[in-house]
Amino acid sequence: MSKLKVTLEKLQKYSNNQGGYEIYLHGDDIVLSFVPVFPEALDKGDSAPRVIMTGKVESGKAEFHKVEVDLPTGTREREISEAELVYKNWLEYIEENF
Repeated sequence: MSKLKVTLEKLQKYSNNQGGYEIYLHGDDIVLSFVPVFPEALDKGDSAPRVIMTGKVESGKAEFHKVEVDLPTGTREREISEAELVYKNWLEYIEENF
């Protein structure tokens, strides 16, 4: 079970406040697409790659099961355990502050 969970309403509020975040909902499927602007992402290079997170919405919570990163060499899927290390704290921040 993925630990990449956040309340959909809070994620939508965060996305609207930040700009550059796109949320696509189709039934209970969700896709979140963005270019990270948080310090951890910016430290890694000149321009951060686009991140595409896909998952499901259940009981008002978005749970992401797949994370892809658009790189100049093509799209790469991150292992979910690696993605949890990178994005879990960010989603917890959204959960606690929005």
